[in-house]
Amino acid sequence: MGALTKEPADPSGYEPSVTGSPETIWLVYGDLECDDTHRECCASGEVTWCEDRQFDSDVRYVREDVSELKGLRELADSEGTRAVEYLRRARKAEAEVKRLRGDLTFAAAPDMLAALRKAAVLLAGACAHSPELEPNETYEAVSAAIAKATGCSV
Repeated sequence: MGALTKEPADPSGYEPSVTGSPETIWLVYGDLECDDTHRECCASGEVTWCEDRQFDSDVRYVREDVSELKGLRELADSEGTRAVEYLRRARKAEAEVKRLRGDLTFAAAPDMLAALRKAAVLLAGACAHSPELEPNETYEAVSAAIAKATGCSV
């Protein structure tokens, strides 16, 4: 261990630490012949630990920081899954809105076409029967007629 130990330049506030400790260890109680308690096993000096399970009676311990990290990962996974599902629903709704808008456009098209035909007839009539109107006045009159026929503002 001496080779791994690093002496700090200022040892006054330094607390040594261990890195690379196992995420899980097992309390090893041995091959029990009958039910027992932790206290009794410790009193008899039979309890030790190991990185691997040795007996059916061994008890698994997980480092607290690893356990918290696992909980956070599970939470992140569930929230991520929920977010993806909301995104899928939003995209599906956007597609449906787009489809419905397209349906409305096609539904309005026959009425719009009829209104524009009426406006063209009005334009032809205005040009033929109102020679006294200036071209700009004719344009404004036809634009107003188209707006009225189609329900659009000028």
